[in-house]
Amino acid sequence: MRLLIATNLLKKNKTESGFNLIEMLVVTAIVGIMAAISAPNLLGSQRDNQAKEVFSKIRGALIEAQTNANRKSSSCTVTITTSSISGTPAGCVLEPTTFDSSVVSVTSTGGLSIAYDFQGDTGNAQTIQVAPKDGSGNPILEKSRCIVISSNLGMIRTGFYKDMPSPQPDCENTENLRYDNQP
Repeated sequence: MRLLIATNLLKKNKTESGFNLIEMLVVTAIVGIMAAISAPNLLGSQRDNQAKEVFSKIRGALIEAQTNANRKSSSCTVTITTSSISGTPAGCVLEPTTFDSSVVSVTSTGGLSIAYDFQGDTGNAQTIQVAPKDGSGNPILEKSRCIVISSNLGMIRTGFYKDMPSPQPDCENTENLRYDNQP
């Protein structure tokens, strides 16, 4: 009698195990909807990260070129194109880099070539803007960062663009905001 009850229980468990087709379709639909909702956010996040990386590489190349010009007592020029960063002469910027111009926008107020003299000074003051691009290739101005290079001393400061539509956009450095309210 005990054997009969045990085999009936085993048979019952075997027939009730597994998933049916409707359950699998519902789970697949839910996963698909979640992927469709999260994909644009993931792509936007990747574009933002790439823009931050390009911004850091440009800033690093400028500092490196300025330091090498001073250290070697010779002129050094950083050239930034829409998809690369390089330096002349050789050794000015040790590692030329490239980036995807369909994802990141790089523009400047005074050209994308910065020359440092043997003292690390530059005569061409300018502001470089780095912004991620949206899916259609337009820069996302609200997320753009800027690098300001002053003439003579060649000082480099960074910040975020403020008031983008105005003819003279302002590169606001959040670190300097604490000094605005000083007497």
